[in-house]
Amino acid sequence: MGVLALLWGSTFLWIEVALRALTPVQVTLSRCLLGSATLLLACLATGNRLARGRAVWAHLAVAAFFCNALPFAMFSVGQQTVDSGVAGVLNATTPLWTLLITRRYGGSWVWR
Repeated sequence: MGVLALLWGSTFLWIEVALRALTPVQVTLSRCLLGSATLLLACLATGNRLARGRAVWAHLAVAAFFCNALPFAMFSVGQQTVDSGVAGVLNATTPLWTLLITRRYGGSWVWR
């Protein structure tokens, strides 16, 4: 758990360091490319095959944009004015906000 906390929490420090030389879009692109390369290597190492079909890749592209690229870009833009420690703490509140928003605006199936 400690290693996970160090890896996850240090992300915001690395974003802050990267923003000294790169734009927020470049930081986002770098994070997405490194993540993609890591997953591709893991896939190749385990002998798994990549998904096939245009519809699958279209769904993956939409999910990747909204679940990865857009939040990564927002963190990079935000960290131009907010310290990495504050960004990390705010990110840690995500489950709480999800709970509150889901409870207020929908997701009644979650509470059954």
